[in-house]
Amino acid sequence: MGKVDYVAESTSNNTTHQIARLSGDENEYILTKYQEGKEYMDKVANIYDYFVEYFDYNPYSNVLWRPEVKDFVEGVQYYPGFGYMGNGWHYWPEGREFEITCHVVQSWVSEFPSRPLKATSGIVKGFGEYYIGYKSSYELFDNDFDLAKLYYTYLIYDRAHDKMIRENHYEYEFIKGFALGIYLDNRIKEISYDNYSLKDVMQKVFDKYNMIDHRVTYKEVQEAIFRLTGERMESEFNDYVYGDKKIPAYKYISEYKKQFENMNEDFNEVFYANIGNHLIPYFINIEMTLLTNQHIMEGIFAEIHAQDFANYIFENYKIIELTKKDVEDSLSELTGRDCSGFFSHWEETYGVINLESLKDWLVHEKIT
Repeated sequence: MGKVDYVAESTSNNTTHQIARLSGDENEYILTKYQEGKEYMDKVANIYDYFVEYFDYNPYSNVLWRPEVKDFVEGVQYYPGFGYMGNGWHYWPEGREFEITCHVVQSWVSEFPSRPLKATSGIVKGFGEYYIGYKSSYELFDNDFDLAKLYYTYLIYDRAHDKMIRENHYEYEFIKGFALGIYLDNRIKEISYDNYSLKDVMQKVFDKYNMIDHRVTYKEVQEAIFRLTGERMESEFNDYVYGDKKIPAYKYISEYKKQFENMNEDFNEVFYANIGNHLIPYFINIEMTLLTNQHIMEGIFAEIHAQDFANYIFENYKIIELTKKDVEDSLSELTGRDCSGFFSHWEETYGVINLESLKDWLVHEKIT
């Protein structure tokens, strides 16, 4: 393992969380001081406590964490090096606590048998990582950025529901599971007069199936809803879960549109981005991520697709003369798919995507 500068730990709910700072190059490791490591362990202990209460079960007596970061941009720590350490994970920078919650929830439910509850990808990634991950981060840290991401991730689902995308994108079940998480959480509250929520359903499922060789599907979720509420929600499950009618979840997160429209300051800071106050790059990212079959969540943290689009425009058009057709033709060329309707698609959910705003962003890109 090598020489250790310090080991910091925090104990709560009979679980000890530990992180070791290895001696080494300063450009490879972070949390250089013991107090920094201790504060991080206190943070993750609080997160684990949240999920112990959420699932009403604590499977871990010891959790190990990794402190390193693998990538730097102009000397600034950028993406944390991904790594799983036994029962723990790795360090994420300040402001990206949602990445901790999104991964820690998978210490309880996963597609793999090494976790207490084994489930299908729509439940693990959609319910767990995306919906419960973002929601828990907001409840723990009261950061509007998490509400903005809930809204933005629904926009990804809204675009991904296109027949061509949903039948071909390898992660569509993840993003569908996210929309189902929003919808079922709110519908369960409605039909039970706020006596139950998705949390109660997941506790019911977890209590019955944890630590046994059984992969939980939506069928078990539906059965748990029935045991709690007396309602099987048959038509809704047939339409939205087992079928593929568009999940009417937007009404439950539409109030977070304001947070989405104001999230750039946080986005630029925590992801070291440079998109100013412009929202257009997010919609460009959605289009190019989904239509090129890329990892869906790139839309929330990567500028690369928007930059590729901007560079293509700079090479082929004058910004001042740019038309909506030019934009859609460019997206079609870059993705190899038909992107006509890029502007009109969002009118029923988000609203109007303005060509002049897109031009303003391109000017910003050209001078920065």
